[in-house]
Amino acid sequence: SDERMVKGQDWKSFDFQENPLPENIEDIKNKVDIAQNIIDNDGAKIFYQVGNPPEGVEETGTTVLLLHGAAFTSQTWVDKVPTLTTLAAVGHNVIAVDLPGYGKSRQARVGDNGEFLAKMIKAITKRRPIVVTPSMSGSFFIPMLAEPTNRDLVSGWIPVAPVGTSQASGFYKS
Repeated sequence: SDERMVKGQDWKSFDFQENPLPENIEDIKNKVDIAQNIIDNDGAKIFYQVGNPPEGVEETGTTVLLLHGAAFTSQTWVDKVPTLTTLAAVGHNVIAVDLPGYGKSRQARVGDNGEFLAKMIKAITKRRPIVVTPSMSGSFFIPMLAEPTNRDLVSGWIPVAPVGTSQASGFYKS
């Protein structure tokens, strides 16, 4: 489960390179099927792509949700930086989303970005994902975290220079 991978982990000394990628990672990545879907999230037609571990790869039980910055889309995680297929090739379930007005998602008024993202997470996965938020996507994720009841929707957060970090700094812990 997501919880077993996070509880008790000393992230300050964690060695992310302890388990190297398989030597045949390129072959495994080529076996990852990517499904494309559209979900209606409060009237916003949101496009997303899903990659799951291919046959023969043991699932880790972890879901990774990839958001994007203003100059990118979900497709960036597929063909520019093959993160979606790499993460699926090592056993994770991966979802890459086009936020409203980007990529294949239509522009839509979403009201509160945080509530929009919370509803989307509930709709597209039953697991508590680890969320990767580069740049502009922080303007969705940080407001979501600002609401304490939404924090249980995720098991981890990987911020990559997210915008909006001063919006709700009261929940940050050192």
